[in-house]
Amino acid sequence: MTHIITVVVVIGAAAYALLTTPVYEPQAQTLPPPASGLESYNSAHQMTGPAAHGVSPDIPVTDAIPPLTPNEAYQHFLRHASSISLRQQFFQDHYLPYMADSPNESQQARLWRQFNNQLTITLPRRPEDNNLMRLSLQGDDSQQIADWLNTYLEMAIRETRA
Repeated sequence: MTHIITVVVVIGAAAYALLTTPVYEPQAQTLPPPASGLESYNSAHQMTGPAAHGVSPDIPVTDAIPPLTPNEAYQHFLRHASSISLRQQFFQDHYLPYMADSPNESQQARLWRQFNNQLTITLPRRPEDNNLMRLSLQGDDSQQIADWLNTYLEMAIRETRA
């Protein structure tokens, strides 16, 4: 009797493994930029305020373009990466066209819920998080979702730079 149960369980497990669609989940982690990554931005600060005062003492020292620390730049990036507007833009520009041709409103709403269940953004909240933001996306096409994850990060970087 135990042999029959074992055979049935093995056949069931094999059928499940062969018939289910695998779910892939690429992940990305981000850290604050190094200070050298902000060099060109911060040189603009030096040219607008302190440098102008050095040329003519009559010009007041102002910070027309304030200097930016790596932590401040990273906070801007985190805000953009986790914003609903970036999610919506990515959904409209990349996810929706791939998933459906001319979807009606109810299909769009279903796909929006699906996308939000597949995209996970974990922001650093505690010192133990080491400033790591974690971003993951689930799907059944490993190459497509890896490309999407990279595209999403590129969009967040572009928004932060702007």
